[in-house]
Parts: sequence; C-alpha cells; structure tokens
Amino acid sequence: MNILFSFTFLILFLQCTLARIQVPPLTSACETVSENYLLSNCTKSVYFTPECQCNSPSWLGSLALCISDNDENDLGEQQRYWSYVQSFCVTLPDSLANTVSMQSILTNATNNVIPVPANASTDIIYAPIRFPKEDVLAVVKTVNEFNKQLQYGIDYGAATCAFVFGVLVLGMLNNLFHHSFTWRYTSTKQKPLPPSSSWMKSIRRHIINPSLFFNGVHLQNASWFGILVSYPTRLESIMIFFFVVLNVILIFPNYDLFLENTYWPDDLSAQLGRYISDRSGEMAFAQLPMVYLFGGRNNILIWLTGWSYDRFIVAHKWASRMMMFHAIVHSAGYTWCGVHVSFETYKSYFQDLYFVWGVVATVLGGFILLLALPNLRRSCYDLFLYIHIILVLLFTVGCWYHVKLLDDQENLMWLYASIAIWAFDRVARFVRVAYYNIMLATGHRLLRKVKADILPGTDCIRFRVESNKVGLSRRVPGVFVYIYVPQVYFWQSHPFTIASWHQPSLDKQSIIPSDAGFYGTTAITSPTNMDNKKTVLSSTSNSSISTSSNTSSSSSSDHTFDLLIRPQQGMTKKLYETVQQLGPGGGDMYVLIEGPYGHTHPVLQYDTAILVGGGVGCTATVPYLQEAVYNMNKIATRHLVFVWVVQQDDQLCWAQNDIQDCLSHVNAKKKQQTAIGEEDSASKESSFVLDVSIYVTRSTRVEIDGDGKIKKNEQQEGLTMTFGTRPDLDKLLGQYIEMDQGSVALLHCGPDRMSDQIRHISAHHGIAYFEEAFNW
Repeated sequence: MNILFSFTFLILFLQCTLARIQVPPLTSACETVSENYLLSNCTKSVYFTPECQCNSPSWLGSLALCISDNDENDLGEQQRYWSYVQSFCVTLPDSLANTVSMQSILTNATNNVIPVPANASTDIIYAPIRFPKEDVLAVVKTVNEFNKQLQYGIDYGAATCAFVFGVLVLGMLNNLFHHSFTWRYTSTKQKPLPPSSSWMKSIRRHIINPSLFFNGVHLQNASWFGILVSYPTRLESIMIFFFVVLNVILIFPNYDLFLENTYWPDDLSAQLGRYISDRSGEMAFAQLPMVYLFGGRNNILIWLTGWSYDRFIVAHKWASRMMMFHAIVHSAGYTWCGVHVSFETYKSYFQDLYFVWGVVATVLGGFILLLALPNLRRSCYDLFLYIHIILVLLFTVGCWYHVKLLDDQENLMWLYASIAIWAFDRVARFVRVAYYNIMLATGHRLLRKVKADILPGTDCIRFRVESNKVGLSRRVPGVFVYIYVPQVYFWQSHPFTIASWHQPSLDKQSIIPSDAGFYGTTAITSPTNMDNKKTVLSSTSNSSISTSSNTSSSSSSDHTFDLLIRPQQGMTKKLYETVQQLGPGGGDMYVLIEGPYGHTHPVLQYDTAILVGGGVGCTATVPYLQEAVYNMNKIATRHLVFVWVVQQDDQLCWAQNDIQDCLSHVNAKKKQQTAIGEEDSASKESSFVLDVSIYVTRSTRVEIDGDGKIKKNEQQEGLTMTFGTRPDLDKLLGQYIEMDQGSVALLHCGPDRMSDQIRHISAHHGIAYFEEAFNW
C-alpha cells in the first residue's frame, strides 16, 4: 500500500510540474480583439452568446483570418489554435464552428473580407474583417507574460518541493547505509562501525548534534515577548533556513513589465502586484501535500529515512508556515490590486464565490498557525487537538472550493494529493486499530483487554498488554503505540513508548520481587553520612536466566509488553482516576492499541552504546538494554552503559525488575562460560560488558546498623547506585566516551532540560547522538 501510495503521489507530482494547460496566446488575443467589434448576424442583446457567435460567418471568419495572418507557417499549429475556438462552441455540436472546417471558413473569409468600418465599435458588421496587427500582437505579448507567470508559480513551487526531496534523499541514503551494510541481524559476526574520523567528529560537534544557539536550548521552550517558541537543532535550522530563503527568493525573479500591457495598461505596479499574487498562490498549493504528509502518523518517509516523528513534526510546522506565508502574500496581493483601482472594485471581488472561499481558507490557515503555538498546545493539548482538526478540515474545504470554482485543474491536483495523503493516514489508522484489537480467534472476548494498575507508591499507570498479534510479538526497541480508552475518551489517542517485553518464564525467575525497590537489598548511602555516595546492589540469587526465554520472537499469547503512563492533564489525568477506581490490585480495561510506530535507532551498531534515561524516559532506553543483553552475540556493541536518573525511591519500580534481570543474565552468562572453559577472545558473549548506574536524586532513605555505620552487602558486578545527589553527567559520560577507543553512540530520553544537557555533551565529544523526545 505504501508503494502504491508513493507511486500515485509521484504521478500527481509530475503532472503538476509539467506545462500548465492554458489557452494559446494567439487564440486568446484574437478572441480578445474581436470583443472590440460587433461581428454578427445577431442582435446586440445576444451577441456574446455561443448560439450567436458559433453560427456567425463574420465572427468565425474574422478569427480564422486573425490566426492565419499572425501564424502563417504552421498549418498544424493553426488547427490547434482553431480547436480552442471550437471548444467555445462545444455545447453546440451542430453549429457552423463544428460542422465546417477552418480551411473552408478561412477561404470564405478571404473571399469576402471587408475593410474595418469607421464605426466598427458601434455598427454591426456582417462580413469578416482583418484585425489591426498591432492590436493582436499587444494582446499576445500580454497573454504570453500572464501565462508565463502562472507557469513560474508551478515551477518554483515544485522547486521548493524538490529541495525538500533532496534533503530526504540524504536521510534515505544514511538509513540505507545502516540497514544494508551494518544491520545488526545480518550476521552473528557483525563488526561495529569504525571509529569516527576527525572531520566526522567536527561535523557532529558543530552541525549535526548541537542546538541552534550556544545556550543549549532545544527541547526547552524559550519566550519571545510572552510567546513560547522552540528551537530546532542546528542541522534542522540550517535546512529550514535554506528552505525559507528559497521560498522568499523565488517570489522575485522573472517579471517582464511593460506599459502596453492590455490587461493593466500604463500601470506597472498593478502588473507586479497581480503576478506576485498569482505566483504565491501557485507556490502555496504546491506545498500542501508536504504539510499533510509530514503531519501524518503513517508517513512512509519515516520508514525510508529512519528519522523520528519529532523531526517530521518540525518539517510539518515549517512547511505549514511557508505555505501560509505564500497564502497571505497571495491574499494581500489581490487585496492591494483591488484597492489600487478603487475600494468599490475590491468590494466587487466578493461577488465571486471562489474569492470568498479563498478569503475563508486564508483566515482559517492563519488561525491554525496562531493556535498551534506552544502556549495553547502545552497548556491545553486536548483543546488544541480538537480545534486543530476542525480548522484543518474547514481549511481544506475552503481550498477545494477556491480552486474548484475557478476550474483550476493544476492546483486541484495538489489538493487531490493532499486529500489522498490524509485519507490514507486515516484508513491506515483504522486498519491498524481493527487488526490489533479485534480478537476473533480468542473465543472469550471480541476486543482487547489489558491489565491496568498503578505502581505502588507512585502515580504511574502501568498497562500490561498481550502482544498476541504479528507486529507486536517481537521485541523492537524504540517503537511506540497510540492507545484509545473507550471509557475515558474514545475519540482521543495518545502515544506511549513500549517500555519492556516479558514472558512468564522470565518473570518467574526475577531476582527482585515485583513489589520491592532496588533499596530492598542495597546498602543505601546518604550524602550526609558518607563522602563516597556510590554503592552497589547485592544479588539475592545467582540463578541463570535462559537466553531462549528472552530471544524468542514467535507470536504467542505468553508475550506481553508494558506501557508506563504518568498522568498530566486531560486524558491521562482522567485515565489515572479511572484506574484508581479499579482497586489496589488494578483490573482489566478495554484499551485499543494503534501501532506500532517509530523505529529502532542504530545505537547498537557502535562499539560503545550509552543509554541515558531520565525518570519515565527509561521506557525508551530499557528496550535497547534488553535487546543488547538478550542478543549480545548478534550485535556489534561490546560495552553497554546504562544510566538512569530518577527523583524518588518509589520510582525505581518502573523498571527495576527489567534492569535486574538484564544484569543477572549477563553475570550468569559469564559464570557459565567460565565454568565450561569458553571464555576466550573469540566469544562475543564473553566480551560483552554491561555497566549500570542508577541515581535517586531526592532519596532520604538510609539503613544504619548497630554501630552507626551504613550496612554493607555483597556487591553485584555491573551495578552502581547513588542516592541523594544529582549525577555530574558531563564528567560521568565524558569518562566513558574518552576511555573507549572505538566508535561511540549516545541515546537519551528524559526531561527537556536533561535532554538539552545530553545533546550538549554529545556535541562536545563529536559522537553519534540519538534522541527520543516525543515533543510534539
């Protein structure tokens, strides 16, 4: 379906960028000049009707002479011109224009032509005449320029799309490199990406990784005169800059203004105003498909480029802004052209419905942009979403009638493409929801139910979902799903990252009980009692967890995955209240799953992979940890660093069992290999190193023995915990980056301020950086 959709869009794109279908200038000129005369065998009251002119030998003969006199060399071209005269008479198949050939009409006109009468503008002329050549050529020049300006609008609009497509191609090539040459499942002997060269580090340090400004603000909102704004990354900003400049520059070139223009005689400013208006209108419609495509969930470009949905939302915003920039220039230009003549002239424009619908579309588009500012979107997302959808639908209707009433086929094509993109996205959503949630084979229920509860001591909701459908049964780090909760808001859906995958065989052998925190078996350090605030978690069991129980990718109802949801406002707040009503142990809820969306970052293709999570951001990093641990013989990474920062002790329960199981699996694997004598340099599993660092920044819990000293427990290899203090991320991550001589990649998901800090660290060291922000 994606391939078919892409092919259809390409056909529409090519059709729109070819030459615009227009009346030939000579035919238009001859018809325009003919309006200066009363060439007819009819009365004046019906002169300008097809019934009169299409059967008038004088009118048809004069047009045939005009075409022949001004295009003497090409009979085929003359016939093409004449076909446009016949199109005027298409509703009258038995008329003289359609039953007699042009050559016959021309011969008759040549034999019966008369000089132009002295009172030609008032007297009815019953015989063909030859129009003054200078009058015809002036109109031809005017029509030629008018047609050229419309074509420039299409070409320049296509040029802005081509620029965006070129940027997308670069993303596709980069994604193809990771998939074709270093995809982690292509070989069990996969080699990691080579260390970055100095020039690559320099590009990452100054272009790819950093935020736009040196203050490091990216995901955090800045304020301009009370209006919240967000800054793209520096690389995104560079691409946006060129896109904006291209859109502005292409408004100005190639205008041929002349005083003898028959549409706007002796008025160069009116000519320029109209041409700018038309060009901007064409460019606005050319960018509509990008606006709809980049804002959709089922965007094939996400899969082709490997870019995040966040990046395409940035592209969606700026494509929308430039589309509206051209729409406003288009509307302002037409307003000026009307007022320039007289205010009464401008008022007369509103008698045409196409003009009214154009004004409606422009006004609605302006409101969409204003209401999409972070002020409303962040404070009241649900309200923003309702208004946004309604206004976009009305905006689309306004655009449709604006061009449909003008019979503007070229711009209708852009609109067809936009509506097709929107429809495809909605149909794909419906298909996903139907496939993943209708349980016809289960026999005991029709719709999906999930286990919902609130994690003890926290306000975090946990959904445990059966991954009993192909597409959800295999662990894929980095993906997320949208959920619909009918008993809360059926018409709303919100995205949540799949936090972790489970099987009963794995859960039964968990090292820590599900209701215990890390501190249940840990020597806890208080910053007021010890200088060294780092301790390690001791293991209560040395049980080995079989790899097969974690690496299975077959579809089975035993597979489950978790969604962790922290309530904010609106839907999630009401969802929390609903889950609370289920009781202390939670219960089953009907929940519709739409997805999965997203993609896996190639972070495990590097020698050293550093995963940093802040708070509930562990939902994005834990799946990569599981993927690396349970497929350590298939990935390139040999050193995995997992850093997790939370505020309170109780929040450890969000991911404690998953992290503990990964640690125990790695340590048990090493002991097993040592026991059977397989620990050698040729074993990829034996060379895998896992370092886990966990920080509880606001912890006040301490356990002290009878001598007033912190209790000491057996240390577990690979885990370091720190309580009551914030980590020095610059120093901590810098040590791991500097000590590794191979390639290094860093992935982060967490609060905005922390994300900006991690981005700054990655830019400082010039390493590959991946971010899960969900900041749309």
